[in-house]
Amino acid sequence: MSDRDIVLSRIRAATRPVSSRDTPSAASWLTFDDPAARFAEVLESVGGRAVAVAPAALTTGVEQLVRDVGADRVWFDVAQGGIEPPAVVAELQLYVARGGIAVAENAAVWVVPQTIRHREALLLAEHVALAVERRTIVHNMHEAYASIDAATAGFGFFISGPSKTADIEQALVIGAHGPRSLTVFVVT
Repeated sequence: MSDRDIVLSRIRAATRPVSSRDTPSAASWLTFDDPAARFAEVLESVGGRAVAVAPAALTTGVEQLVRDVGADRVWFDVAQGGIEPPAVVAELQLYVARGGIAVAENAAVWVVPQTIRHREALLLAEHVALAVERRTIVHNMHEAYASIDAATAGFGFFISGPSKTADIEQALVIGAHGPRSLTVFVVT
């Protein structure tokens, strides 16, 4: 018997069958009375900000954000149009894009490259704003993954809050290796 066969036989002998306790049931998943309110609360706790807007007020909300962050190099990837990107994405001050599914449990927003022109802008811009529809806010990650069609999406990622890091001296730095702020416009 080869070493490989010995190792594999030991793994098989130590592996127990999957039990119903290993797979959480939908009944045990976190749910919230108001997923949108919970999303906003959690996003704030991780350094972001949620702003509820009516569809017609999205452009006004984004214009206010541009003034709030003092951005003059702004790139819009939302239907409302806007200024085209600067020649160098790394110099981008504000990037505004559409998000997909939003998760109340951890304030994560699913983003797929099909909805944005340059995904690197999500990491290189000083400030990021995402627009999500209130109806796309789900309670938890189980529901989020269940509603993602991986075959269609191909690639995507979740974003939750601005970039942050903390060192061993417990100094929290916001915007350490990415955006300094994340604003999510929740379109009602």
